[in-house]
This record gives sequence, structure tokens and C-alpha cells, in this order.
Amino acid sequence: MKANRLTFLLSLTILGALLIFFGLFMVSCEKKEVENTGPITATASNARSANLLYEEDMEGSDLFSTAHSIENCETSWTLSAVSNPVFQGTKAARFEIRKDQPITPNSKRIRSEVTIIKGTKYPNFPRDIWYSYAILFPATGFEYDDTRDCINQWYEDGSDETTIRAQKDKAFLEVTPEDSTAILMKYDLFGTTSSTKSIDGFNNIPKDKWSQFVFHFIHSKGSDGLIEVWRDGVKIHTIKGRNMHLELPKWKIGLYKSSFLDKSSTRDSRVVYFDNVRVGNTNATLAEMKGDTIITPPVTGTGLENNPLVNFFNKLR
Repeated sequence: MKANRLTFLLSLTILGALLIFFGLFMVSCEKKEVENTGPITATASNARSANLLYEEDMEGSDLFSTAHSIENCETSWTLSAVSNPVFQGTKAARFEIRKDQPITPNSKRIRSEVTIIKGTKYPNFPRDIWYSYAILFPATGFEYDDTRDCINQWYEDGSDETTIRAQKDKAFLEVTPEDSTAILMKYDLFGTTSSTKSIDGFNNIPKDKWSQFVFHFIHSKGSDGLIEVWRDGVKIHTIKGRNMHLELPKWKIGLYKSSFLDKSSTRDSRVVYFDNVRVGNTNATLAEMKGDTIITPPVTGTGLENNPLVNFFNKLR
């Protein structure tokens, strides 16, 4: 009798374990199929905080695997993982474009960019949102150039968007103009000044040095828009007013250079490094965006919370 009872309990335990495994497997498969089409969640990009919609620390085997899309000419050097230089951990992402490289198939441009997240794709994309990354401009690979590089876009339709540009060894945020003007205000990213015209008074980019930027946006076509910018934890700009002109943008990082297409640049290649790329929701904090504070997401959404068999075994603990 005891042997039969033990056999029965053992069989029940094995059956329960198999059902739990099968349930987790099914949830995993279903999640994989919908993670790039449904609402943004912290778990969709393996983010370590409940307030992070996306996080890429470059430590995995597949760079930007949960990003919206990658645009390059599909050569090994346009986007690669490197062990030196790194901001944190053991790897960083290296972007490169060359004047003589093949153009990207869809856009017919010379670029190596990753669209991290696209505002119009997700129904719960917040207007009040945070973005951050660490970036390094190498002395060899990002030499002085009179023509402009684009390293960050809040892309809408390709006209008058808020972007980050580099030119003449300066890096600056260029903001969508007010509705009544075509003038884009420029904000020095390695200083605290701004200008509608010349960038000559801006500080030079510190080459071969990592800098961490955090951007807090309230995306808006009106006066309630806001951009706050921190460099290495210090606030350098507060910008109020219009910062988009058409629709919620898609956020792109990397390299794009129009003067490589028309051959007007005297340079032959451009290189830049990124690390610790994050997108935060409305509740995100500066500390979370810098990686100083990690709030563990609650374990929900597995579909097993109310499973009677799981609850039965939990009671036996």
C-alpha cells in the first residue's frame, strides 16, 4: 500500500513538473512572436528595471536583438561588438560608415543606424519619456570634418526633426523649430550655450573619452514640449516648447552622413562607440537612466499565477 502511494505521489509530482514546463514553454513561444508588435514592456527588451522600456548593455551575443530595426549595408564592420573601449562591463557597440560602402537597400543612403523604438508602432508609447546612452568619439576615426554627421535622430519624416549632430569637432542637439519659423536652435552638448547660427563658440568634443547623456522628453508639437539634458549626471540644458512637427518619432542612434553620398566630405570613414542604451517610461528617474538604480520588475504575465496545480505545489513548500 505504501509503495503504491509513493508511486502515485511521484507520478503526480512528475506530471506537475511537466505541465509547468509545458506552460512556461508555450508562454515563451507566444511572447517571442508578439514582442515587437504589442505594447512596450520592460521584459520585451530584457530591461533590468520596471521603468525601463528598453535596455541594451552590449553584453549579450546579439547586439540590439530586441530593437525595432537595424539599417546598414550588412557588412561585419558597420556594427560590431568590441572589448575596447568599453564604458561598463566587457563590451561596447562600434558603428562605422565609409564613403565607398554600399548604400543601405531601403533608404538608399550611407548609414549604420539602429532604430531602438518607434513611437507610432506602440499604442502605449508615452509622450513623457526618457532616453540615455554612453558615447565615445575616437580621435582616430572621428577626425575634424566641416560637413555634418548625424549620430542620433528622433525621426519623423526627414525634415526639421530633433537630432544630434557633429560638425567641426562640435556635438550639438538641434531642435525642431517653432511652427512660425524654419530656424533650428542648436544646443552645445559639451557646454551649456546655444545658438541659432554658428557653432564655432561651442566646446570641442573630448575625443577618446566616454560621456553619458540622459534626455528627458515631453514630445509635443506645442508649447508644452520639454527636453532636459544631462551630461555625466550634470544638467546642461532645459528646453521648453515644440520638439516634434508631425508624429511621435522613432529613436535612432548610430551614424548617418549625407556628405558621404555626394562625396563632399574630405573624410573616408567615421567611427563612434555606444554603450548602455536605455529608454525609460514616464516614471523613470535620472538614476535609473544612468544605471545607478535598478528596480526589479515584478514577475507577472506568465499565465501561471492562477494555475491550480502550481498553487497546489506552492502550498506544499
